[in-house]
Amino acid sequence: MEKILKKYQERLNDISRRNRSIRLSRIIKKKTFDIFDLSKIEKDRPSKVIQNLFFEGKSMNLANINVKNKEEERILKDILYLKRDVEFILKEKGYYECFLGYPFIQGNFFDGSFFRAPLFLVPVEMGINRSTQKITIKLLPDSSIRINKTFFLAFNKYNKNYKNIDLEELKKIEELKPEELIGWAEVLFKKLNINVNFNKFKKTEIDPLKQLRKDEHPKNLIGEIEFLSLAILGQFSQLNSAINLTSPHNS
Repeated sequence: MEKILKKYQERLNDISRRNRSIRLSRIIKKKTFDIFDLSKIEKDRPSKVIQNLFFEGKSMNLANINVKNKEEERILKDILYLKRDVEFILKEKGYYECFLGYPFIQGNFFDGSFFRAPLFLVPVEMGINRSTQKITIKLLPDSSIRINKTFFLAFNKYNKNYKNIDLEELKKIEELKPEELIGWAEVLFKKLNINVNFNKFKKTEIDPLKQLRKDEHPKNLIGEIEFLSLAILGQFSQLNSAINLTSPHNS
């Protein structure tokens, strides 16, 4: 019975390495937006997004609708492309999927394939405040930070016969405060004798996502996980089944 349930669970989840929840090699318009780009409007705005949404659960303004220059215009367009695509999918397919992914982790599965994925996902909703002329972002009602379960399903599949994570362990994040989550994840990986590397992780800064071609994927990170100061807003598929996803209009 356990094998049958596992088989159906995998069918409901896209755990191919094409899934952005497992490998995000580049920013894809309409599907992802790099929070670092907001630093071109205001230097510390990316870190404010993390502080407000991830750590404090507060809403905030992302960008102005009335732009002042071409850079702001490009950023506004990128945010609106994502917002419209999320709403289109909700209308066409009946499910809502928009998350703030933070922080990211990268490495190689034991089969040698590369992953770069959000570790935690904050379900968010973007809106337009007509009175202030700003794009706003807030947590979905009755939602909280989630673990990227799709990544861990892939972790167990592609590390078969090497390292496996007990998926029941992932439920423990429900008992933790946001500031405890990264430390908890570090302990989780270390229990599997996986080296955890924080050299590229900055607690108070956000870095830009480095675009990678397939031939640029690191190949020397087997048995190691690097934490990255990346924050990406986008569609990170968790389940193919719409009944398992949350819509802001049904909450």
